[in-house]
Amino acid sequence: MLKQCQRCNCGGMFMLYPSLTRHELIEIHPVDNIKVDLNEEGTVRRWTVGTKNFKPNKTVLLMGATGVGKSTLINYIANYILGVNFEDNKRFKLIPDEKKSQTASQTTAVTVYEIFGHEGDRVPFSVTIIDTPGFGDTNGIEQDQLITKNLQELFESKNGVHQIDAVCFVVREDEVRLTLTQRYIFDSILSIFGKDIEKNILALITFASRGNHPPPALKAIKEAGIPCSKEKLKFNITSFTNRSADPQIITNNKRNWAMGEKSMTKFINLLTTLETRSLQLTQDVLAERRHLEACIDGIEDQLKITLDKQIELKEIQNVLKENKDLIDGLKDFEFVVTTNEFVRIKSEKMATNCNNCGMTCHLRCPLAPQKLLFLCDAIRNRQCKICPGKCSWKDHVKEKVVYQMTPKVVKKTYNNIKCEYGQGLGGTITAEDMEEKIQSEIEESKDKGNKLLETSYKCVARLEEIALRPNPLTAEEYIDLLIHRETENINRVKKLQEMKAKALLISSMTKEKLGKKMKGWTLHD
Repeated sequence: MLKQCQRCNCGGMFMLYPSLTRHELIEIHPVDNIKVDLNEEGTVRRWTVGTKNFKPNKTVLLMGATGVGKSTLINYIANYILGVNFEDNKRFKLIPDEKKSQTASQTTAVTVYEIFGHEGDRVPFSVTIIDTPGFGDTNGIEQDQLITKNLQELFESKNGVHQIDAVCFVVREDEVRLTLTQRYIFDSILSIFGKDIEKNILALITFASRGNHPPPALKAIKEAGIPCSKEKLKFNITSFTNRSADPQIITNNKRNWAMGEKSMTKFINLLTTLETRSLQLTQDVLAERRHLEACIDGIEDQLKITLDKQIELKEIQNVLKENKDLIDGLKDFEFVVTTNEFVRIKSEKMATNCNNCGMTCHLRCPLAPQKLLFLCDAIRNRQCKICPGKCSWKDHVKEKVVYQMTPKVVKKTYNNIKCEYGQGLGGTITAEDMEEKIQSEIEESKDKGNKLLETSYKCVARLEEIALRPNPLTAEEYIDLLIHRETENINRVKKLQEMKAKALLISSMTKEKLGKKMKGWTLHD
């Protein structure tokens, strides 16, 4: 709500809430009933300007690489909505200046700005702006993943955002070719949306020059295969909070401001005509991605178990061949094999474990409490898709413990093997009989590995049907770039290599491979 300024005869307006005036350069700080955290960590939050109403609302999401001027652009958009003109002496600051001592949670926080009470000739609706932190920062891919995770929480939260009108990429005009980092950013964000968002993607061009020429950045986006509107929405607001006494600079700044106003008029018209999209399909994409990630985490250990089991059985086969004379002479003998066992290890984060199978089915399971464990991403239709027994969700427990696979050298005797693998053969057991039985178990182990992968393939196939970017193709290349940059932090390099291995595994899973035997993931003779 605006009230006539009583301090002077300037004719200015100021907001009754929260004490913003054109006579002060004010940063909007958290005020009672203004800022609301939408999750416990405070990494998904909402700031409300004005009194919420039930008039039409448009929601836009802005994202971009660090340094493209996104925060200044959001401040400019807010000033346009609030009715600020170039000639006005002061500007409103919706986004405060960043502090150097930001915590990790602040640098990954997703903020929703709601602006109510200013529906008029300029903007005929209230506006919700979703601000994402700058991707591709020096903190690396882990921070980028946290930003994506916070967006997911926003879209799935009961009090979050459930529909969207535009997804906006903020890019500099002089980008003649998107960098690998920028392509990774766009792919990562697009990968969380459903295909129905494709026609609602816009580019907001910063540091733009005046004129009707097409910005090089639009061509770069098109060449990168990123779906985007061809509309030229250009802004140059480098002088947003600065004043100059030089007449030539003033004229130049005024023209740039006018270019921004023209683009804002076009932007508002686009928001009026674009179809509002429900985020239901996007939520389906997010759920499928979480299930896929749970599958990948879960099957990695199991694939290693099945492959190691095949190696163990091969070792036993070789021992039987080498000691055929002793077996035929009914003599016992000893040998050693390497096997795996799961050991319970304390963890800082909660995991979903199966009591029956004695293994971890979902690492870092943040969503489902114990009573609602059937909502865990590893569980579908109240049955675990990860553990070997495909056990009921009721057989699982949420705890700060993970089962870690540990190799173990075991001493065995021929009599042990005969009891273990000779059951049901009857009569005199020969070395050939034992080898055939073990070979049969090897084939069963291969089939088990294939079935484990089929669950993940089904997730990938579903994502290909509904996701705007089923598989971010630049993920492996971007991780390679980060590995190349890391010269000192060995632990970070190791973590990046693990991420790359998962990215490669997912990218290798295509719809065409479904139903085929995944021989590449099993041990061959």
